[in-house]
Amino acid sequence: MAQEKKESFTPLTWTTLDYEYREKSREWYIALTVVVVGIALGAFILSNYLFALLVLVAGFAIAVHAEKKPENITCEINDKGIRVNTRLYLFPELASFWVEVEHREPKLFIESKRMLLPHISLSINRDDGQKIRNVLLKKLSEEHHSDSFGHAVLDYFGF
Repeated sequence: MAQEKKESFTPLTWTTLDYEYREKSREWYIALTVVVVGIALGAFILSNYLFALLVLVAGFAIAVHAEKKPENITCEINDKGIRVNTRLYLFPELASFWVEVEHREPKLFIESKRMLLPHISLSINRDDGQKIRNVLLKKLSEEHHSDSFGHAVLDYFGF
């Protein structure tokens, strides 16, 4: 009986920030307040008190999140999949990847086969881009991906 030769796979590990933090100006908070109060006031005038309350709570949550500093996360590509902190994305659950180093912030984009939240975006070091690509080519297909619409909107507003 011939034994199957297992391909050598050296794990690749890096640390990055959870997201790119951008300091919010005083004007940003004033604009947020004006928009939130305006929408809540409109909802209140239309007797939609629950929506007015929801808008005020959402505005407060956005302001609190805007001040939150990103945490360091550890990413690893191993023989089973891609690990982000304690969450392991197994290769059979993943569809494809794209390494973008020409972007302002170099990123690894991963498309999963999940229905909810299928896009995974990880910051990488520009110098590690080719190493990450070479390792992932052994396990996944390469397809061009970019930030999802939701990520683009959040990036536009400074998140």
